[in-house]
Amino acid sequence: CSIGDIVADEEKKALLRSLLMELKAIADQKKISLPENLYQITIDRMAALPRDSTSSMHSDFRKKKRTELYSLTGYIVKQAEKYQLSVPTYEKMYISLQKR
Repeated sequence: CSIGDIVADEEKKALLRSLLMELKAIADQKKISLPENLYQITIDRMAALPRDSTSSMHSDFRKKKRTELYSLTGYIVKQAEKYQLSVPTYEKMYISLQKR
């Protein structure tokens, strides 16, 4: 889906919020400082983009090109395992995207 689709849909925004919370938990463990209002900053930046914008990974999936799935999404899942953190949203997404 496009960036505009995410910004306009409450379910998609809730999914984004979950992903960002899981990401922040890992960043906290790694002593990487992320703002407390990371979700709002992200939504505001997304809202400023053209509605039909998409991520590079999404574009690669659509074009059936090699993606950064392992190095981005997979990295978060592996770091969660390392720090014994729960990242159910990332895990579900990672498993689902690996099937594509």
